[in-house]
Amino acid sequence: MDLVRLGGSPFRKAHDAVQPDKENFTVGLIFRRPENTSDFRVDLTWEDVEKLVVEFAAMKEPKAIFLRQANNLAISARRAGWTPGD
Repeated sequence: MDLVRLGGSPFRKAHDAVQPDKENFTVGLIFRRPENTSDFRVDLTWEDVEKLVVEFAAMKEPKAIFLRQANNLAISARRAGWTPGD
């Protein structure tokens, strides 16, 4: 996981963005706030996302626990012979 500063001076923007990079298998999250602030991007890999879900589940976050349980269920179903459809 990398934190990247975008630009060197503060300016006003009011939206966030998600930028997938399929070539490098990363997702960039750009955080922009309406206050005067510099923009930053966090580059995440799928492994980073999995680690975040584990950490949030350890903090008893219900959505993270649900994701972890759903993933475990899917793994068990595949081991039992289930093939997911598109």
